[in-house]
Amino acid sequence: MGGEPTAKYNIEAVTELSKAFKNAYPDKNIWLWSGRTLEEIECLEHGKELLSTIDFLIDGRFEEDKKDLSLTWRRFK
Repeated sequence: MGGEPTAKYNIEAVTELSKAFKNAYPDKNIWLWSGRTLEEIECLEHGKELLSTIDFLIDGRFEEDKKDLSLTWRRFK
């Protein structure tokens, strides 16, 4: 998609897209990558609604020097 999915101009459309996808494909997982943290997203208009539609959140600013390819995915729900 490009850009920040939780930006003010994106979050409502991303939320609706996520809901529609989950309704059409309930057995598929939805992953969301955001430069914002979970706590920041929860405070946004539509933030909690968006989080309720996804299965995995990769959050926070990407920092090249902290990249660790040995980490496994973590479920936040």
